[in-house]
Amino acid sequence: DEAGAEMERVAGVLRALEATAGEHLALVAFGLEKQLGEEERRKVLALFDDANPAGDANRGARDAVACALGLE
Repeated sequence: DEAGAEMERVAGVLRALEATAGEHLALVAFGLEKQLGEEERRKVLALFDDANPAGDANRGARDAVACALGLE
């Protein structure tokens, strides 16, 4: 539950900033790859997908989250 709530907060920030995949997210991914295994990062992305319905409005945020997790 706590991870899901945190993911919702992160997604809100990303949407507010209209974040795109770029060098800043690559730096975040670099750090997360050292702290979380790939399976754990995939679970976090799945939490995001569960909390946010698919659609064009959320596509940019999802891509940014995936990039920050080092998954795309």
